[in-house]
Amino acid sequence: MATKKTKVTDKNNFSLEPRFPKYAGYADYFLSTPVAVQVRNDYSEAVTLQVSIESESGLLVPYETQAEVPFESAIVLTAEGIFSPLVLAENDEIRVCPVTVTARLDGKTVASASAQITALPFDWWEGLEGNAERLAVFVRPRIADCAAILADAGKRLKKWDKSAEFYGYTGTDKNTVRQIAAAIYASVKALSISKEGESDFSAPLRAARPGSILKERTASSAELAVFLAACFEAAHLNPVIAVGKGGVAVGVWLYESCFLDPVTDDAEIVGKYVSEGINNLSFFDVEDVFSTSNAAFTPSEGHFRQKLKNAVYECFVDVRRCRMGGIRACPARGKGLKGYELLKEEEMSDDAAPAPIPAFRKLKLDGKQPKNKQWERRLLDLTTKNALLNFTGRNAVHLYEAGADELYALLVDRGGMRLKGETNPEPSQPFGGELARQRRELISLEQQKGILRAYDDQKTTQETANRLMRRNREAEEEAGAKVLYLAFGFLRYTGEDGATRYAPLVLAPARIGRAKGNEDFS
Repeated sequence: MATKKTKVTDKNNFSLEPRFPKYAGYADYFLSTPVAVQVRNDYSEAVTLQVSIESESGLLVPYETQAEVPFESAIVLTAEGIFSPLVLAENDEIRVCPVTVTARLDGKTVASASAQITALPFDWWEGLEGNAERLAVFVRPRIADCAAILADAGKRLKKWDKSAEFYGYTGTDKNTVRQIAAAIYASVKALSISKEGESDFSAPLRAARPGSILKERTASSAELAVFLAACFEAAHLNPVIAVGKGGVAVGVWLYESCFLDPVTDDAEIVGKYVSEGINNLSFFDVEDVFSTSNAAFTPSEGHFRQKLKNAVYECFVDVRRCRMGGIRACPARGKGLKGYELLKEEEMSDDAAPAPIPAFRKLKLDGKQPKNKQWERRLLDLTTKNALLNFTGRNAVHLYEAGADELYALLVDRGGMRLKGETNPEPSQPFGGELARQRRELISLEQQKGILRAYDDQKTTQETANRLMRRNREAEEEAGAKVLYLAFGFLRYTGEDGATRYAPLVLAPARIGRAKGNEDFS
């Protein structure tokens, strides 16, 4: 009996399985958390599919790739740097973001799948059901509060007839490091910090306080633990954070060391390291640092050991080992006139001197020009009709760019990029102006994935691109000249009539045409 052969474009031949994280925060962008999609081909022949990942909420940067899938087998595609820094840096609420994965063959959709990613507010950690090592990104040793605590800790050490000068493990023994840890503990405890609610470490929670703990004198257990770890790291010591559903503790290595892995769940080895006679680690219970407790450093160490025996802690995050694995401190966020501003770790430190003021030279035209140069100058149109001297931008597509050199290198390397309009266009100056860091990072990500983003919406961008394509084709057919250029940088000047005008500085020949699928321009 003859069987009917299915078409290659039959949807029953292909399937997609998104493998996305349940939660996503700014740390996922900062650490380039990858997302994966399994593509299965049940057809009798190998095929090349166009796989795309899109999110209407803007949580993910549009992603598209081609993949050859062998017959009757599956492959896993991995996309890195796909989370949007702009959305995650400005997010202030927990929200569910739908994501769509589509596979196309010869322009026809042959498979699609949907998934959901919960976007977390800035400075939130996904809790124990996520990646425990991500807790280390919120340990920021260069914030001003840490420096203030260390200064006070130095005064306490001096009162104890100990050296007020300390810098990591250099020239110290275990007793000295423990005394430094006790001084930091006492300095924070002296602030009489009030406890703000209960921290449920089994679910997503805020790991770092947006304001100053020293000024507000209020924090949750998670926020205080992260701050204490930051103080230890600022003192160039190696902190460890113990986390469990029933509580949190902070410890420090008493000599230069760390665990073999960024996160360990081996409570037995931790119990061994904190035991009398070995004393490789010193832990204290964070609950004792709040104003409701009268416990000093040594009793708090005993409280930790009791909770450790009762299996309160599920994992131990070694901050030093996390740093060795590439998990750096994430930028801090502050509110500015133009929205949120992110400060990198080096921008929160006064260790380095400021960059020198740039020196500019005056342009002079010395001496009389030769006659051939004078004749050339007379042929130039120096009136406002010349678009090279008075560029209005009315017949142009205004593009975002993260850097002129980077964009030019990408265009040369790729040979072409897909032109897309802005999803939510905002009023902007026609030329100049600085982009916010998170917007610049988003544009850089999109450009690396072959997307050129315009300031206008999709409809206006397509209309302008179509008009430019037609004019360039007509000029080439009628006069043999190409009139389409990509302008990098503009000179702003004031004309004789007092009007502000713009002139392009660098022009590169360009070509515009329909992209694959005939949906966008490239």
